[in-house]
Amino acid sequence: MRVVAATFPDARAAGRVLSELRDRYRLGPGDARVAPMGTAGSDYDEGTALLAGRFRDDRVSEVEQLIEQRGGEVIVEVPERWTV
Repeated sequence: MRVVAATFPDARAAGRVLSELRDRYRLGPGDARVAPMGTAGSDYDEGTALLAGRFRDDRVSEVEQLIEQRGGEVIVEVPERWTV
C-alpha cells in the first residue's frame, strides 16, 4: 500500500474526487479523507484542501492521474509503512 496526498483549491473539489475514488476503488471509510490544508502563514491559500488516502501499489499511477485530471496537485506519495 502507498499513501498519496494531494491539494485542491477547495474542499468541494477534493470531496468530489474523494467520492469518485471511493466508488472506483471501493475504498473503506478510513482509507481516504479530506481536510483543510495548512495553517495561518503557510504557502497555501485559505480554503485549500488536502485529500489523502491509502491505495494499492498497482493503482497509484491511476489514482494520481485522476487527481491531476480533476485539478488536484499530488504533493506526497510514500509507502504506507512510513506513516505509521
